Amino acid sequence: MLPESVFATQDYAFWEIGAGHSDFNKQTHEIDVFMTFGDPKDPPADQKPPCKFTVTVAGRFQVDTTVFKEENIEAWAKSTGPYLLFPYLREQVYALSTRARLRPIIIPVFKIPTALTNVPAQV
Repeated sequence: MLPESVFATQDYAFWEIGAGHSDFNKQTHEIDVFMTFGDPKDPPADQKPPCKFTVTVAGRFQVDTTVFKEENIEAWAKSTGPYLLFPYLREQVYALSTRARLRPIIIPVFKIPTALTNVPAQV
């Protein structure tokens, strides 16, 4: 699940965003990851969305298990997979809201924290 801080503006606080994945298919070496943006089940009365819609973006990823350990695939699908799909979800939500002649819904970008380490650069 993505952090609530994604929706920094109150205008879009009533929309929900989520992510999920399929089981890893050992025969095809594939896993599906998806992200969904849409209406909450019970929005506050003073923040009713102007319409109802849901956007889902999915990606099918093929995994080379000789390089990437199979026991790490689910963790990857929960963390990195949604971040790869996020820009496409943002674009589809914006495009749909604009084509529907609504006030454009702009999902803020993520700032992914980076770890600072004292590892010297190798030349």
